[in-house]
Amino acid sequence: MTKQEFFQTAARSLLSSESTDEEVLALMLVLHTHCFHLPETIELQDAGKARVLAALTRHGAAEIVASAFPKTKKQSQETFWFWEFNESTPFSGTFEMPQIWKDRVDKMITRLKQCGLFKDVIEEN
Repeated sequence: MTKQEFFQTAARSLLSSESTDEEVLALMLVLHTHCFHLPETIELQDAGKARVLAALTRHGAAEIVASAFPKTKKQSQETFWFWEFNESTPFSGTFEMPQIWKDRVDKMITRLKQCGLFKDVIEEN
């Protein structure tokens, strides 16, 4: 499994066609502002011996969440989420986020940790 496939698996486990835009954007915020500690049981083909994955770019986060939606939906388009992310969540870190977005991000971090793919999720400095 590659890093991209790994993140796509995580997104698919957390998102569905029933997910709200706010849930998807919260996941994008986490993907873009946090680093990801892998459990010892997970090895990625393109990560070498790395146990920590860096935050993704905005485009990378958009591509990951778009992969969780059926190809027939506009939500399956990376560009849809990229522009939605830039318009709705213009934050470069949690220090800039209103409390409502901090709460959404915290909830998504909890869900990421509970899905079993991550040892820890920590905001990048």
